[in-house]
Amino acid sequence: NTIPFGDLSSVESIEVIKGPASILAGHSVMGGIINIIRKKPSERFTGNASISYGSWEQKEANVGFGGKLAGSVNYRANIYYANGDGYRMVNADRFSGMFAIGSQVGKKGYLDA
Repeated sequence: NTIPFGDLSSVESIEVIKGPASILAGHSVMGGIINIIRKKPSERFTGNASISYGSWEQKEANVGFGGKLAGSVNYRANIYYANGDGYRMVNADRFSGMFAIGSQVGKKGYLDA
């Protein structure tokens, strides 16, 4: 299995649960769980962008932004693109995107998707 996104700019935190304690998530996770928690939408406008260039013509670009959409509904979006030749002369194009929308539910609840 692989991580379903390009880089870690859209990640808030990563939890690692080792051993049989992870059985709480299901019967087929005896070895452990890696839980990747993405950044939640927020009311305040936020944004980030990065561009990098590396060995073997490796190029990466990332843009993320979010804020208030309407009323108590907030959003967050990330777009990632990478291209490179690699040390084996394999052209690798990668593209990923993420969109999240969320809203306050009651005084203590928050629902996002």
